[in-house]
Amino acid sequence: MRKCAILAAMLATLLLAAPVAYASWPYSQVCEEEVERLGGHVPGEFIVTYESVEAMGAAPQENVKRISNDWGWYETDTGTVYYPIPNGRQLLYFEDIASIPDLEERLSAEEAKRQEILTWPGVQYAGYNVLGCAQ
Repeated sequence: MRKCAILAAMLATLLLAAPVAYASWPYSQVCEEEVERLGGHVPGEFIVTYESVEAMGAAPQENVKRISNDWGWYETDTGTVYYPIPNGRQLLYFEDIASIPDLEERLSAEEAKRQEILTWPGVQYAGYNVLGCAQ
């Protein structure tokens, strides 16, 4: 019985000490500095939403990094079957813009490209792929 009490006390001490140990970890400061260094978003990446999947397919495809899908499903005797439902969102990446070393020049080129993307037929939204920090 005494061993159980000692073990419980040790576990309680570890659980109480854990938040202090994690709070002192400098991850959030490092992440915030990295976000500031990169201009607040992933260099050269844009999230683009189209009016329809057809409009997305008609847009230039050479810079597509990823196509976003929603997921549908149905049940069968052997289990759940999942299938993609295209939703008209793409992640575009422009290497020529991302490789610009000067931050101000890159930000200016990114904004010009974002404005250009907004003129493409069927585009509803074009924005930066924003960086986030885990807290």
